[in-house]
Amino acid sequence: MSEVHQSLRANVVNPEVLMEAVFGLSQTPRPLERDEISRFIDCGTRYTKAVIHLGEELNLMQEVDSGFEVNSDIAEEVRKLSPDQRFVILNKYLQRYKPFIAFLSFLSKGYEPDRAAVQVDVLYDLGISEEKIKKQFIKLGTYSNLLENDNGTIAVSAKDSPISEEYIQELEDALKSEATARIFIEDQIGEDVVAYMNDKYVDELATALVEHNSSPRNSISAAGRAVEDFQRDIGNDYGTSGNYSSASGIGQLATELHKENWTMKRHLHGGNYLGGMRNPSGGHGYNPKTLERWDVQPEVAVEYALAAMHYIRSLYRSAEDNKQVL
Repeated sequence: MSEVHQSLRANVVNPEVLMEAVFGLSQTPRPLERDEISRFIDCGTRYTKAVIHLGEELNLMQEVDSGFEVNSDIAEEVRKLSPDQRFVILNKYLQRYKPFIAFLSFLSKGYEPDRAAVQVDVLYDLGISEEKIKKQFIKLGTYSNLLENDNGTIAVSAKDSPISEEYIQELEDALKSEATARIFIEDQIGEDVVAYMNDKYVDELATALVEHNSSPRNSISAAGRAVEDFQRDIGNDYGTSGNYSSASGIGQLATELHKENWTMKRHLHGGNYLGGMRNPSGGHGYNPKTLERWDVQPEVAVEYALAAMHYIRSLYRSAEDNKQVL
């Protein structure tokens, strides 16, 4: 598949005008011709061409035989939004536009906007000057709340993290030693869950956290063993329908657990995810098609260990308390 070539026009488009054009197309039951869009947004022909081109670049609109029409996926939403709410749609579609995401990436690495624009142009050859690229992306990003402009200092918007600083610190500590890992595990999944679990499973989860960096493959294997053994235990203790003695692997056990009336479809999906990630990352050897092993990164091992812990907690809460907890 050939790569789609991105390009921009020399006219720097005002985001409000772009979204007004998108709104106009969403209002009409038929496609609009270029001069009709020009009249709707009250702009000249050249500027209107730039607006339409940018709208097509961002997949907000497309050309058809009889003119231009809005992307059907956003038509209804655009009609409902007030002018000061339309940035929400542009925010979503800008994040799918590779040149803009590259611009954000360079800014986040500490590059100045001028330099970031040059690098984007080298990668994507957008067909306009680096200065115009910079101005266009800053306008779009600022309007969409993806960039912050503090008296001319441009930076990627930093939202408040949904994860507390306390949690981040606790996780950081948990990755340092088995003792702190055990404390973290108990805090995260609950004292009653740890009390129910075999001590060996806690050992496996602690190993998964501590070894995520030095041996990510072993980390995933350890967390996977904890999940599989826990599935079998909780199925035998709380289940009545599944076959937990002969089922092999997280995925099969998740299928057997799904037969119980206290499990949810999410538990089936969660088990299949953990089993699917475990097999190539920690549980099996070469990929049969490529005859190569997957390269397992430390951050994936941490994510897998956390997902394993939360899956265990969710299964226990569902079995013991009939609660839906993710």
